[in-house]
Amino acid sequence: MKRNKINIDRPIVSSEEINKRQDFTTVMKGVKKMKPPLYKNPWFYGPVGLASLALLFTLSIKEEQFEEKTTFTKENEIISLLEDTECIHKPIKNLKEASEVFYVHPSKEKTVQLSTGTAITFPEGSLIVSGEQDSVKIEIKEYQDKSSVFLSGITMDKGADSAFESAGMIDISGTLNGKPCSINSDKPIQIGMVLTKNPDNFPFWKLDTLIKDWVEYPVQYSEYIAVNNDLDQFKKKEVQLKSEIVNLEKVILDNKINYSKVKEPNIVDYKLPKLGNQQFDLDFDSGDFPELKNFKGMNFEVFTDKEYDKSFTKKTWSDVSLEKADSKYFAIFKSNKEVFKIQVRPVLTSSDKVLAENKFEAAIQESKQIKKVLEDERKITEKQLVKSKKRLGDLVKSFKVQTSQELSDELLARKGVRVVRASDFVATFTITNFGTYNCDKVNKYPRVFDRDFIYSYNGSSSTQIKNAYVFDQEKNVRFSYGINCKRPVGNLGFFKDNESILVTIDAEGNLGYVLKLDEFSFEKDMLKITKVNKKDVNLSFIQKLLSETPAET
Repeated sequence: MKRNKINIDRPIVSSEEINKRQDFTTVMKGVKKMKPPLYKNPWFYGPVGLASLALLFTLSIKEEQFEEKTTFTKENEIISLLEDTECIHKPIKNLKEASEVFYVHPSKEKTVQLSTGTAITFPEGSLIVSGEQDSVKIEIKEYQDKSSVFLSGITMDKGADSAFESAGMIDISGTLNGKPCSINSDKPIQIGMVLTKNPDNFPFWKLDTLIKDWVEYPVQYSEYIAVNNDLDQFKKKEVQLKSEIVNLEKVILDNKINYSKVKEPNIVDYKLPKLGNQQFDLDFDSGDFPELKNFKGMNFEVFTDKEYDKSFTKKTWSDVSLEKADSKYFAIFKSNKEVFKIQVRPVLTSSDKVLAENKFEAAIQESKQIKKVLEDERKITEKQLVKSKKRLGDLVKSFKVQTSQELSDELLARKGVRVVRASDFVATFTITNFGTYNCDKVNKYPRVFDRDFIYSYNGSSSTQIKNAYVFDQEKNVRFSYGINCKRPVGNLGFFKDNESILVTIDAEGNLGYVLKLDEFSFEKDMLKITKVNKKDVNLSFIQKLLSETPAET
């Protein structure tokens, strides 16, 4: 079985040192000075030898041509592989990243604030759209811990031998109807990103997806003044959100009232017969009932929910008449023995009935459409209400936390101690392209660990590891090895004096880990890792694994 050969503390040979030793010019000069051996002299062979030499020469030319073609193919494969190399490669593909979404109209200036306090201003005309007047969907992802950066799959390497320690990273994109839009270079978007660390000695970077590397980006660092530090501002925002919630609740209530008022089409209004009801023909004087004289074909249908003698149509009556009382019609049947009175209504027949049925169906469709519009509007408003209530809850919660921190800081300040928190700093910059931006400090990779070993789940047989990640808790940085990384899994390394956590991904996508990676993690030629099924892995699990507080939901 092939094992990883790891060389501890082996100095990494620089590219300059390699180039110094690749003096091919001197080698070729030495070759040219050498005299050919006697058997290579044509006069050594005679006529037969010369013929054989010619044949060998012909074969040699064909062989060289074939070798050139093979080399060309291999070069193409290498170029293709480099083009396919990604700078964003999720270690666990089925996990979605948390994001905040806003809608910004291109013709209006708007400032949005993220839950972290990061503020983004879109000047009027900053978003370029082609003829569309709809709002642009702005999706923003902020990465403020190792777990979220890890799951994003964004490369945190700089060059071949360095990795980033992040003080804050943000990814921002804009789309209109599913298509990406551009930023007006004359009206750049302004971002004030709240940082997680003091940015002293932290350069600022942009991820260039064309060259697949980070490039430095202009930024200004300053102290951050939270929006809600002032009680008056907090109260103003609180009143605004409460008023917004009340208005949204009123809109929902009005919507429900309007929905209830939508009139359902009734067959009675369209004088259509009801299936199963008794019908009969009835003569009447149209002068007494002028509202019925325009109906060419008409029957009368029994119209009552009360129990009645349904055999009345089989009896012999001497007189039948129609009466009207309070907009209701009654048929009165008389004979020498009895009088029978029943409520009826006129119903259409033949072509009049067909025409009424068409109108009735059209009314049903119209009613359904009105209800659907009202339902859709209510759902949108209900979603807005949920968001507004969440924003109010987050505002109150953040103010309580902030007030508690300020009180603690004030008590320390009275003792002469000034507290500087990570959130006291902000990176201010402008962008003319959507993408990923990062406040990062460069850290060198550790030397390769010098030991032959295999990866193994709990001491079983060798396990094929696709990617390995060493999280250095002291440096707060991640070193990546394996597929789509600049260092193979076999070049694993860690700083011996630092606390490190190892996370691995095998060929089937399962996760493994070692909570304390050091020399004692190895048993002879085996590195035991604890296996976790990929279906059990989520952001909360990764946060606990890396000793980070799970994000509140």
